[in-house]
Amino acid sequence: MAIRENKFDGIYVEGLVEYSVYTFEECITLMKRGEKNRYTRQTVQNVKSSRSHTIFQLLIESTVADKNGKLQVCLS
Repeated sequence: MAIRENKFDGIYVEGLVEYSVYTFEECITLMKRGEKNRYTRQTVQNVKSSRSHTIFQLLIESTVADKNGKLQVCLS
């Protein structure tokens, strides 16, 4: 994936995809899917050496407020 920059989007990764998930299970499914897309190969020092890097960014948003009006993260 190529890193690009323009005056509208700023710096971004070309081809990067963003998903919305609502459950822990959906999050794990996406992590497993990403793991399958990684390239690995055996080296002298490591049987399963990674040939790629993975960045997994998790942004948690909530609209559920507690009795004091503070937003809470809800896990089901």
